[in-house]
Amino acid sequence: MSERGDFAGAPSGTDPRTDLVRSIFADVLGEPWVAADDDFFELGGQSMLASRLLSQLQAAFGAQITPREFFTAPTPAGVASRLDTYRTSRPPIERKDRPARVPLSFAQQRQWFLNQVAGGGAGYNTPLALWLSGELDVEAIRQAVRDVIARHEPLRTIFPAEAGTPRQEVLEVPDAATAVVVIDVEPDKAQETVRRYASEGFDLTEDAPLRTYLFVLGPDEHVLLLALHHIAVDGWSFEPLRRDLSTAYRARLTGSAPPWPELPVQYADYAQWQRELSDRDEDSLLADQLDYWRTALKGTPGQLTLPTDRSRPAVAGYDGGRVRLHLGAELHHRLAALAREHQATLFMVIQAGICALLTRLGAGTDVPIGAPIAGRTDAALDDLVGFFVNTLVLRTGTAGDPDFHELIERVRTTDLAAFDAADVPFEHVVEAVNPVRSLGVHPLFQVLFLVDANVEPALDAPGLTSRFEAVDIGTSRFELSFNFKEKLSADGEPDGVDGLVEYTTDVYDHGTVEAMAEQLCLVLEQAAGDPGLPMSRYELLSAPARQRVLTEWNDSARALPATDLATWLENQAERTPAAVAVVTDTVSVTYAELHARANQVARELTRRGAGPERVVAVVLDRSVELLVAMLATVKAGAAYLPVDPDFPDDRAGFMIADAAPAVVVTSAEHAHRVPGALVLDDPEDVARIDRWPAAKLAGDERRGGGAAAAAYVIYTSGSTGVPKGVVMPAAGLLNMVCWQADGGSGYPGGVTAHLASVGFDMSLQETLATLARGGTVAIPEPDLRTDPARLVHWIDRHRVRMIMAPALLLDSLCSAAVAEGTELPTLTDIVQAGSALTLGDDLRCLLAARPGRRLINQYGPTETHCALSFPVPGEVAASGRTTTVPLGRPVWNHRVYVLDETARPVPPGVLGEVYIAGAGVARGYLAKPGLTASKFLPDPFGAPGERMYRTGDLARWNSDGTVTFAGRADHQVKIRGYRVEPGEIETILHEHAGVAQAAVTAIEVAPGDLRLVAYVVGTGAVRLDVAELRRHVSGSLPSFMVPASFVVLDRLPENANGKVDLAALPAPRWTATGRAPRTPQEELLCRLVAEVLGLAEVGVDDGFFDLGGHSLLAAKLAGRVRSVFGVDLPVRVVFDRQTVAGIAKAIDGPASSRLPVRVMRRPARVPLSFAQHRLWFVEQLAARADDGSAYHLPSVFSLTGEVDVAALQAAIGDVIARHESLRTVFPLSGDEPYQRVLDPEPFRLTTVDSPEPGVPAAVAAEVDRPFDLEHEPPLRAKLFRLAPDRHVLLICLHHIATDGWSMRPLLRDLSTAYAARQAGGAPDWAPLPVQYADYTLWQRENLRTDGTGIAEQLRYWTGQLAGLPEQLELPLDRPRPAVRSRRGRTIYFGLDADLHEGLTRLAGTGGASLFMTLQVVLAGLLTRLGAGTDIPIGAAIAGRNDDAFSDLVGFFVNNLVLRTDTSGNPTFTELVARVRETDLAAYANQDVPFERLVEVLNPARSLSYNPLFQVSLVLQNAGEATLELPGAEVTEHQAGLRNAKFDLLFAFTERRDAGGRPQGIDALVEYATDIFDEETVTSLTQRLVQVVRAAVADPGSRLGAVDILLPGEREKLLAMWSG
Repeated sequence: MSERGDFAGAPSGTDPRTDLVRSIFADVLGEPWVAADDDFFELGGQSMLASRLLSQLQAAFGAQITPREFFTAPTPAGVASRLDTYRTSRPPIERKDRPARVPLSFAQQRQWFLNQVAGGGAGYNTPLALWLSGELDVEAIRQAVRDVIARHEPLRTIFPAEAGTPRQEVLEVPDAATAVVVIDVEPDKAQETVRRYASEGFDLTEDAPLRTYLFVLGPDEHVLLLALHHIAVDGWSFEPLRRDLSTAYRARLTGSAPPWPELPVQYADYAQWQRELSDRDEDSLLADQLDYWRTALKGTPGQLTLPTDRSRPAVAGYDGGRVRLHLGAELHHRLAALAREHQATLFMVIQAGICALLTRLGAGTDVPIGAPIAGRTDAALDDLVGFFVNTLVLRTGTAGDPDFHELIERVRTTDLAAFDAADVPFEHVVEAVNPVRSLGVHPLFQVLFLVDANVEPALDAPGLTSRFEAVDIGTSRFELSFNFKEKLSADGEPDGVDGLVEYTTDVYDHGTVEAMAEQLCLVLEQAAGDPGLPMSRYELLSAPARQRVLTEWNDSARALPATDLATWLENQAERTPAAVAVVTDTVSVTYAELHARANQVARELTRRGAGPERVVAVVLDRSVELLVAMLATVKAGAAYLPVDPDFPDDRAGFMIADAAPAVVVTSAEHAHRVPGALVLDDPEDVARIDRWPAAKLAGDERRGGGAAAAAYVIYTSGSTGVPKGVVMPAAGLLNMVCWQADGGSGYPGGVTAHLASVGFDMSLQETLATLARGGTVAIPEPDLRTDPARLVHWIDRHRVRMIMAPALLLDSLCSAAVAEGTELPTLTDIVQAGSALTLGDDLRCLLAARPGRRLINQYGPTETHCALSFPVPGEVAASGRTTTVPLGRPVWNHRVYVLDETARPVPPGVLGEVYIAGAGVARGYLAKPGLTASKFLPDPFGAPGERMYRTGDLARWNSDGTVTFAGRADHQVKIRGYRVEPGEIETILHEHAGVAQAAVTAIEVAPGDLRLVAYVVGTGAVRLDVAELRRHVSGSLPSFMVPASFVVLDRLPENANGKVDLAALPAPRWTATGRAPRTPQEELLCRLVAEVLGLAEVGVDDGFFDLGGHSLLAAKLAGRVRSVFGVDLPVRVVFDRQTVAGIAKAIDGPASSRLPVRVMRRPARVPLSFAQHRLWFVEQLAARADDGSAYHLPSVFSLTGEVDVAALQAAIGDVIARHESLRTVFPLSGDEPYQRVLDPEPFRLTTVDSPEPGVPAAVAAEVDRPFDLEHEPPLRAKLFRLAPDRHVLLICLHHIATDGWSMRPLLRDLSTAYAARQAGGAPDWAPLPVQYADYTLWQRENLRTDGTGIAEQLRYWTGQLAGLPEQLELPLDRPRPAVRSRRGRTIYFGLDADLHEGLTRLAGTGGASLFMTLQVVLAGLLTRLGAGTDIPIGAAIAGRNDDAFSDLVGFFVNNLVLRTDTSGNPTFTELVARVRETDLAAYANQDVPFERLVEVLNPARSLSYNPLFQVSLVLQNAGEATLELPGAEVTEHQAGLRNAKFDLLFAFTERRDAGGRPQGIDALVEYATDIFDEETVTSLTQRLVQVVRAAVADPGSRLGAVDILLPGEREKLLAMWSG
């Protein structure tokens, strides 16, 4: 600081403007005097004070100085010398006339929105508590508060909304008694009382944003609480609020009003000024600044990855906590010195430290932080109370491992640019940048940072001492908020910095944030002590924390028996020789028998060269022989190499060649693959083995190689394209067996199922540990493992106590157990390993079935076997309190490190890479020393010579010492428990002659469901065939390594480094490409397949495996089919048939007797189909009554762009020629109609010019125009020309020639024909296998010959519909006419995504379909409306029960009568079961035409209503029909039909996202206007939604308990009854 004069205010003797600038500096800094060359920041200034200084300079000089300009010359002389050059583009704020609706400021508008979303609440409460000691004049303080409320309008402003838009409404000034509520409080309850009142929420539409309470603790002790909402106040407001309250109180003590000057403006003036500034032209100040923000924040991360304790909720809450921290005076000095060195502020220096910390905690190198600035850009605002604060997004790049000097420079550059653009309201920045919005994540930043320069508010009044105390109301507005306040000594020197970290308890625990605060202090200490230290070198762990993660949480040392594994196993056998060691469905082997045989085989292995450091390869399926070979290898002291017989020859051959085994052991089934092997069931080899003694090996026969000798070799996928063998030492295997046998991961003393694949290291764990404990290994037959339902019963039958399985197999088992209704009473331990564990509903259900059952999660790569384990009590896992299960804690004699990229331990909660040390670490990779050295590293935290394995897995420590998995650091993935290197698959793909490039990655389709995807580029003009690629890969790799999807590309995307850009690869097509389901069975099956695969929809021709299926999912599908259809579906059927169409045929028993579809010999007169005949009859009645037809099916399309009318006309003619049904008329022969197919002839497309407003009426008139079915073909089309490039196309068909399903082939064929005609050719499509006339003749032939068991089906319907009510009693508005017309209307409504999901869940729980649950709620509603408890509902089915009909246009649809029994006041769950049983039986008897059914049942006929049912239900599932006309954009429109086929027809259409998740259901009801008014039907839809809501909220609730009254109806009824 410059030398000062002897008296304050000494003139400078220079430009008078400099003196004025000096006085403004002094005023803002609170200094008595400032010299011309004093530096603002060296005098204690910082960013918030600089903002205030700039606003005062603008008021004094009309000069708008930017922060960047000020930072370059932060002295009075520097500012004064440039006054004339500063721009002055911001208009001043002045008083304005108030409009009728005063707008909110932009900041207020966001506050108002958040308040509405939260339903009020205290999230943005800003309480101010003043603790007063001394004599207080209560009446004077009341009057003073009233004076302040009168002076500052924001304190009495509410924000009501009109049409969703809020406005400011300033209330009258309250009286003094109302302004301050006086409450007596016991002193010991004062803190709690203040907090309670400060926590009361505000409804800003009606509550004033200030509530004032005076708590009387005693005669001279009081607390004045100003409970404020942030919408009316900010931190800067506390100073004018304190000053004005003090002034008013002093004045009221003397009996006078406060003598303050009138405020120059009010907040409403500011809000109007801000809006007007925002509305100026694009060249304005705000427009330029907004361009800066668009550029500066482009690509900002949507959310920071921080060490949270929980996932972010869908909607963020405001519950919060606080952690305090302190930076000492010495550190404060050093940080301030750094700020001066870089011409920065303390704010910038601490911000640099926070950015460094967040980067080191896993937030990445792009760190956006929110920072509030005062926002008072005009001196007129300085004395106002109001919400002026704006928030800037300060985006700091930390890439390149900068030191602290560099980081400060980056922060300073960013901050100054941001300060220059600070006029743009944050809300405008959000709109301009347009990040992905979420109610769970704050936009653009989640961490806030500020250095508070505001004076602590205190009442300045005679006779009183006042103390401000922050009120902790337990809220946090941001995920993390770092707040700092400098302390200065009496001489103005740094004296420490107090810090407060606020956090939201939605995602953080208190301990996590405490650690974060400690880490920030560590970072700032290291940065200030050595600013040249790279950021990556900062130590984030204190000494105690380091001790905790390295030592305390790795305290796993246990003593092992002083023997080898072979001896231990033999000792157990000697203790329990007669106990059953191994059991299958056909064999039971005792310990004595097992070891006797193993001893003999061990001697034979030794004879053949087996021994220490020699490999024995075993090529056997799960069997007793496999366990014999395994034990024999252990006894021989050799290394056991399991080779899965299911592996392709190439892979198995490579493993054997690479390991160079001394002996190969196999069975006769696989002997041809390994010549010279020891074949355990070959008579000659059996004879050799039998000659050896059965006694245990002794003396020289025991050839163990010691603890370091190789115990087994397991091959895993290799990135170089070939697998690599992991060599585990004997000590590691012994440690694993001892830990498991001790019950460390399940109790192996009972029956353990041998489910693991033989090539998976878990197979040794589940077998050897069981045999070491005296338990029984149960081995299922090979086909059982892929049939979950049978496997569950096998587990039950064998009283299995423990199972070990990867997640997908476990999921299938649990689903089957729930579906089969078995609780598996003996099962106590469920161990999952090999992949990430997710807790599905079925797993929870199984865990809850028996007390004491445990779920055990295990983790460990092949290189260490199991290293972490975490047991979860079944009751806890089933309760839902646990959503994710940690990997666990280190098992016996293992140490687990989570390290950063510099191999430093990371703090709890921070992502790092997992390294494993200890007894379980393998020796390395067989014959690969270089690879071994790169992955097995010296352990820097262990004893000399110890090694640790680098897993490549990412994880984080939890605060309780467990580890949670977080993905991979490289491209390696786990597929169904197996570790897979995509590079190995890529190598195999490159071996295909047609593949030029290949990239393989994994995509998580659903939690825990990871699937491989191969992207390939062909060589030259080669057209790659996906099926051929699949066969190629399958021939070399095991099934788990075969990609679920192959995507053929023209080129692979590359990043800047020339490598494949995996992030830019397109998503695979996990969507339907085939036809939609034709039968209810296919519909149900499509839904099941989509559910199992996690897709939105599946077509009947889509291949199960092409869409990402694999063997475990096939097993899951078989289980779902069993539970829904009640049919045993062997898994092999899925492999053999693969498509829904094929699988459905295996389920559909009666279809096998159906006569084959073929081209039929045409009689002279082709009869009508049954459906056509009824429709023809109904149309004759309508014609006689001069009534419009309900059976016209129009399609209306807007065509924008160039339309080739001639091509369109020819294309329609092509489609008519292709489909005979479209050129069929129905003349009479006597009284009987027949089909007459007209010869193809050129089609004439009527084209008319029409003004756009007249098109709807013209379309309606054309649709209503009747068809003359005897002479006129059932299709006509008309083209309305609105402009040269705008048309409307109407295609109107009669239902007698088409149905909803037909629109897909019709529009597909029309699209194909148009493209061909436009190109000057004719459509080249494959001939149709049959025509509709063939179907008609085939249908009648089948009925004559009982080709589909029609007699049996008719017997079903006769019994099922006996006693059916003639008509439903519906809530009609008028009696039915004697002859019903076909006039009708349509009302549209919908079900939201939550209800859609609830109905889907209800269906899944009950093994039903969505259609069935819709039927349940509809039948339930009709019952409650008085229709009775016997509810027949009509349901249309496609009727295309042969592939030959799939591409035909024609009227195939059939109607089923679904009779719903709602008697006995059932629950919704019970009703679903009833409907499911009824519907499945109906589907099994669907071949009887409805018209034939009516003839046989012969109900009472009436022209007034439909026979057998009057209410119809449809769930649209025919798939989307689209018209594509090259060169024109085609949009389909609703035709607005005005007819009705039934009394009521309810139609529903699902909406699902790409992952198959429910997004809502679009619905309509078509009603007959003869008997219903629109109001009645509208209320019917509303009541239906209420029933749906009740059903999904509580499926166990009873139908009679559902409230079907609409809002207001109950009151009306009560009024009627009481009046």
